[in-house]
Amino acid sequence: MNVTDPYNGIVNDSYVQASQPPVVPDTTPINITLFSNFTVVHWCPTISGTFQAPSGNFASIVLTYNGEATGAVYDSSYWMTLNNVTVFTGTTPEYGNWTVQDNVTQFASMLHGKVYYFFYPPMTIINGSFINSVTISFYPVAPGVVSPSEPNEIFSTPLGYANDVSTANITVPDNAVAAKLLLYVYGYGADEFWYANEPTYSPFENIQVTSGSTPIANVLPFPYINTGGINLFQWRPITGVYTLNDRPYEVNVTAALGILEGTHNLTVSMNKIDPGSFWQVSADLLVYTSSSAGPAELLAYNFSQPISFTESSSNGLNYTTIGVSSYSYSSLIPTETGYIIAGTNNNETFVNIQDYSPNDVWENITQLSATTTVDFTTYMSDGNYTSQTVIKSTMFPLVMDIGFPTVVVSTTNGGYPMIVLSITDIPVMEQGWIQTSISEIQYPSGLVGTGEHITEDIADVSNAYNVENLTLTDPYAGIINSVTNVSSLTTKYYYSATIINSTLVSSYTHIIEALANNATQPNYAASIIYDQIWQLQNMPFGLF
Repeated sequence: MNVTDPYNGIVNDSYVQASQPPVVPDTTPINITLFSNFTVVHWCPTISGTFQAPSGNFASIVLTYNGEATGAVYDSSYWMTLNNVTVFTGTTPEYGNWTVQDNVTQFASMLHGKVYYFFYPPMTIINGSFINSVTISFYPVAPGVVSPSEPNEIFSTPLGYANDVSTANITVPDNAVAAKLLLYVYGYGADEFWYANEPTYSPFENIQVTSGSTPIANVLPFPYINTGGINLFQWRPITGVYTLNDRPYEVNVTAALGILEGTHNLTVSMNKIDPGSFWQVSADLLVYTSSSAGPAELLAYNFSQPISFTESSSNGLNYTTIGVSSYSYSSLIPTETGYIIAGTNNNETFVNIQDYSPNDVWENITQLSATTTVDFTTYMSDGNYTSQTVIKSTMFPLVMDIGFPTVVVSTTNGGYPMIVLSITDIPVMEQGWIQTSISEIQYPSGLVGTGEHITEDIADVSNAYNVENLTLTDPYAGIINSVTNVSSLTTKYYYSATIINSTLVSSYTHIIEALANNATQPNYAASIIYDQIWQLQNMPFGLF
């Protein structure tokens, strides 16, 4: 496809996002600024303090992070805890300014009185700076509207830098009726690009959560791409999927309450393959309790540890890795009027295909991580029977065709730092997080209700090409000295919809395209040539 840049290389100052901002009620929020324009030069351990949470009932609580990069910086992670519970993580761009909003309403039960906050700011690494501001907005419940139901008890394992494992001793009350995990996991060093590990290491990675010594969850990691990843110019100003606001992995563990209740060590770990890598990991356990519930009893348990194998071609240029994992369990929860039986069945499949050219210049990656979870719940109360089944399908597709022809200009005693002339050529790249949840409820009357929620966040890059002079500081990082050419077409597609009883009740679609053609400025950002949002009230015919 031949494309031209009608904007002729306009430099954008800000990053743009396609994902839907938090939905808030039409009430006046109470805004609390935690800190404003806090500047970090190179490194700062934490920004910490306290604030007094407002009293009242709130329909929505939104955290807003404003960041700005000045000078030369690398992409760098940031994360935040409230009362030592991880609520927000993300990764910075390498230039400009950005705003991220995160819905933290589900943590409402701990946001009372004096609240302690810790913000772990991004590190510039080179010689620039990051300017950081965070505000939390409390939106009151509108008159006549019922307050949302949120978890009563919240536990968290510490989010450490370069830990690979995080654990906390917790006591889950014996009157729980539902529970879910939120997992925050991100790879660094060699495993920033873990999906390209062949031929040295396997690309199969697995997140595991245990209660005591008993595994309760396996999760396949998402192939994040930072704003400086692979080719930094293709992510200006459109970022990869969930880059600025890392989406946590959500796992329903109600069926594991027979294991979780009581005092145990809650542990989340990463079975990293490359010893030169490190992973940032943390787990939140959100628990709903009821005064009418009794101690849960484990009814059944089966957990198969993940296995994988790799096949390679005789010439050492083609590798196929397949991994699988599965588990199932169920628990009975007694209540004053009957009981609840919760069960789950989880199956995961991972396929990664990597092909190399004989001169090691080209690498083609095709990968799919797919998870199907079936959660079933039976409610018996005063002889009335209600059942619910939820089928959740999650897919992480990844396609990359990458070329890196490089000429070494000079080295430091034969090693790093070294100056190279590099060409980055990416004809095709696609990254996506696609999730569908389908539920069916059968009521005592015999009526059946259905629901479906769909979320798709997809980034596509085509015809990405740039020529640059780099100083490589190590095999994984470098500083751009000059740029000869930048060309790319980046498209971001976000779609979210909720369907109740076969009727579309809400939807949000956002498509953005950015085009660069023969740009040469080091701080260049592609021009936005298309930016359109559709919501339910003005949805174009034919999208569904």
